Amino acid sequence: MLNGIIIGDMGLATILTVIGMLPSIIFAVIGAKHAGKHGSQITIVTWTRICIVISVIMWGYFILIDPRKIADKGISMILYIVLILAKNGANMCVTTAGTAFMSDIVDYELDRSGRYVPAVISGTYSLIDKLITSFSAVIATGAVALIGYTSTMPQPGNELTSGIFWVTMFIMFGFPIIGWICTLTAMKFCHLTKEDMVEVQKHIAAKKAAAQEENQ
Repeated sequence: MLNGIIIGDMGLATILTVIGMLPSIIFAVIGAKHAGKHGSQITIVTWTRICIVISVIMWGYFILIDPRKIADKGISMILYIVLILAKNGANMCVTTAGTAFMSDIVDYELDRSGRYVPAVISGTYSLIDKLITSFSAVIATGAVALIGYTSTMPQPGNELTSGIFWVTMFIMFGFPIIGWICTLTAMKFCHLTKEDMVEVQKHIAAKKAAAQEENQ
């Protein structure tokens, strides 16, 4: 609905996909370096906040301008492309840090209990990810039904109504913001900072050394 109805240019989505490949790789490297320097937890928190800020700005941008002007390939389109690339890049940093954070969890559990459980951690993450993905489809279908599309799906070129606009804005920006707020809340109860992980690695190394001495 965003590109086909609100903006009115389906080709723009293809353009963004093509030009967004290189920035995504760059941001993945930036996220990895940030995680290596400051720790995965701090990186997740920092870039999640950036995601929220960019999404709020984009939401306000769509409210303040006429979204149809984006398809005119003028300054409105340039600003939109810059914002969407920045948002996708910040998302990539969160994803990269999240992957590194799973390794931190594996090491922490190894130090805490002596159990090496990478399969359990990755499997739990994959299960939750699939559950949320499945649930998101239900939400999107229900939202479309609320604005009157009970027998068909919104099609490019359909009339832009206030219902379509606000439902699309909430799905595109509202739900992700809620998810990021949940992430920040969860991080407040997690204490796996870079300093903590340094201590965890020292404990693991000491236990391995002790085990080797016992076996000799």
